[in-house]
Amino acid sequence: MLDKHQLGFLLALLKLHLISPRIWKLLNETDDWRHLWESQRLRKFLNSTKQEIFDRRKNLVSPEEELTKLEREKIQTIYIKDENYSHWLREISSPPIILFAKGNTELLRQPCLSVIGSRRATPYSRDALEQLLDSEVLAKYVIVSGFAHGIDSLAHRHALRGNGQTVAVLGYGFKKNYCYPAANRDLWHDLEKSGLLISEFYPEEEIFKQDFACRNRIIAGLSQATLILQAGEKSGSLITADLALQFNRDILVVPGRFNDENFLGSHRLIQSGAKLIHSAQDLKAQLPLLNQAGTTVAPRQLSLEENNLLNLLFKPKTLDELLDAQNLSWDVLVELLQNMESQKLIKKAGAYYYI
Repeated sequence: MLDKHQLGFLLALLKLHLISPRIWKLLNETDDWRHLWESQRLRKFLNSTKQEIFDRRKNLVSPEEELTKLEREKIQTIYIKDENYSHWLREISSPPIILFAKGNTELLRQPCLSVIGSRRATPYSRDALEQLLDSEVLAKYVIVSGFAHGIDSLAHRHALRGNGQTVAVLGYGFKKNYCYPAANRDLWHDLEKSGLLISEFYPEEEIFKQDFACRNRIIAGLSQATLILQAGEKSGSLITADLALQFNRDILVVPGRFNDENFLGSHRLIQSGAKLIHSAQDLKAQLPLLNQAGTTVAPRQLSLEENNLLNLLFKPKTLDELLDAQNLSWDVLVELLQNMESQKLIKKAGAYYYI
């Protein structure tokens, strides 16, 4: 966990709003935020104009005050190296160095399923959501969505009603007494008590329309799979689906009725290779934690090596981490993992293997 004193200096650096790709790289390479704040190192990455802006803004920002503001508003922080930072999110390109949160931050350590769709949800999509996200799914997966009208809000509310867990990814920073959409204020309070609200945007900052699209990468990055219940031709869900594909995550799509314009984007995703979800069993077959439980294949006796690997994979691990933990050669371990993956005992996403 990041030292509280260092956290203040990181917050102050983020408050300056001078982050470029080169500076992001610099920020991710250190934990000594005080040194970066007090030294001239950061200025070397800025042109003369931005150096003047840096010096002017720096005199107006206090690390201690930034930390006090968060504590006063009961805003939690999740640093990229913290235990509660999602390992799935950490694997995407340019993950947020810090997340701001309200609620139960431990939810980010659990397996997640992103559920997204149109702001104008049809009765057909509402019914599909309730049938697909049944008690088995809610018991195994945290439901992630974007807190918008329509499918997002329905997914959050359905999870909470079904005694499940849910995470809302906001497209803006936390602001005192601010909730968008305003109609979701009751949902906001429920999520603070029984779920989680997160944002990568600095609290109390100006809100920009384009930031709502930026949060899509967080929605896609948090989960092993993204379920799309309804997407029109220009739906924002298509952006999330594209990002999920870039992150090597599964895209699961519920088809609509013949010739229904509300599902044109959904159908094009299926045509492009997304997995069609026709029923609750279809969905469970694509979710590792339920695929194993629901299989009708007669179980076989696992080998000692397979049992050892399953015990190790209670948390996702890379090949190098498994090599360090197992007394097996590289080629033997790779063959064993490939066999287990083909038998659906384990799954692979990016560099990680998991149950």
